[in-house]
Amino acid sequence: MALHDLRVFRDGKNWWVAQSLTAAGAGWGETVPMPTSEGVFFRKLSEDASSLYYDIPAGWLNRLSHAAIVQAVRQAEPSRIQFPITPANAPSRDEWRGDLVKDDEGLEWAYRPLTLGTVLPDGSVEESPAVEFVCLDDSALKGTLRLSDASVLESLKAQHGDVGLQAIVATIKKSGGYFDLPEDDEQRLRRRMSR
Repeated sequence: MALHDLRVFRDGKNWWVAQSLTAAGAGWGETVPMPTSEGVFFRKLSEDASSLYYDIPAGWLNRLSHAAIVQAVRQAEPSRIQFPITPANAPSRDEWRGDLVKDDEGLEWAYRPLTLGTVLPDGSVEESPAVEFVCLDDSALKGTLRLSDASVLESLKAQHGDVGLQAIVATIKKSGGYFDLPEDDEQRLRRRMSR
């Protein structure tokens, strides 16, 4: 089995770390079978708890919405394998000092301005202002947006306060490619876990 993605997230007052494992495909000939699902081990960070296990579509651990990963950990079953996981990719609150904003799920987001480069056809690099957002309550949720000029973020905050920042966060969550668990997969996973 190959170790893959890692995710740290909060469900209420509980912090969890999740790591996915995918069975390696093996085959003969020109086609190699691709896995369609992968197992996710969950471990609660606040106590020495047993690992939990849940199947999700392959490659989805860091593509699930926050509501979906919370749903998965709540439906996860105790694992026969105790899987130690280190929360290596959680955003550091110390690194993300400054203004914070809460989204519609009550998740805390931090942001900071930065500069992005674009390589032009002649090989030169054109720099433009941008803003980077990260969710401090879920390591998978993040996004970077280019700004038309460096004053846009300050103008948005002055005119609309947190509502403007919450709109940016909502855009990141909506357009960031985050999925909910498909209903048919939920039913399939429940049947598989009940065996």
